[in-house]
Amino acid sequence: MSLQKPDGWLKFSAIIPDFQLWLQRMASDSKPVANALRLQREAYGRDDRQWFEWGHGSGTLPVVPVMVHGGYWRALHAADHRFVLPALSKLGVGVANIEYRLMPETRMEGLVADVVDAFEALSRRFPDARLLPLGHSAGAHLALAALGARRELETRLAGVVSVSGAFDLELVSRSFLQTELVLTGHEVERFSIKTAPQVPALFAFGSEETTPFPMQAEHLASTSAAACAVSVSRSHHMNVLHNSLTGDAPLLPLIRNWLAGETLPGSIEVRQP
Repeated sequence: MSLQKPDGWLKFSAIIPDFQLWLQRMASDSKPVANALRLQREAYGRDDRQWFEWGHGSGTLPVVPVMVHGGYWRALHAADHRFVLPALSKLGVGVANIEYRLMPETRMEGLVADVVDAFEALSRRFPDARLLPLGHSAGAHLALAALGARRELETRLAGVVSVSGAFDLELVSRSFLQTELVLTGHEVERFSIKTAPQVPALFAFGSEETTPFPMQAEHLASTSAAACAVSVSRSHHMNVLHNSLTGDAPLLPLIRNWLAGETLPGSIEVRQP
């Protein structure tokens, strides 16, 4: 991956004026979802953060979208990302949302293992459907890293949707995040994502993202004929999920058609109404 400088890996609170407002909206918009979708929680490990929740979907495709939240591997909560689940529940027979442990208390290997364990548990929960991980930011990285750690998972997936993924850990290690994450050279080399997975993949990003996010999405999409880069108009890192997967959810028809077998071009733009 030809990214040389950490330019753009800045604190979002410094470059997005309404950063805190979007965090608050994520939490408030997520509050009614658990009851509305009748989500059920299951543990996949002994730690308080090793759990997933699932509900039934209203779609016809034999898939289960699975939200993997972001937070730069060291923050945020799955419960505050439920706001995307109503739209995702329209795709298939179920919908899910996973929680995982955080760095630096748990190292990257543990976070990836958590996502692997959650995917495997969900595959047992929905044996007649295939999972569709949808990760945002660090969650997009963890979804792809889980596939790299357990290749046989690919047979249980319909594809992967990455939204504003952060994949180049060498670049992360030279950013403000390193003081918290303390990434080792071994972690950077082992867990950086350098190519798209062997399953179909959509790499979405906001049109107003800082440079590393579209560059990484477009780079990974270029490494596979089964991958597509998707730009979401008028969106930055903190509102791209709201703009693409709530309200009219303009990303949803694209995902639905893609799952139904439609071949997408290597690059496409999703415009908000």
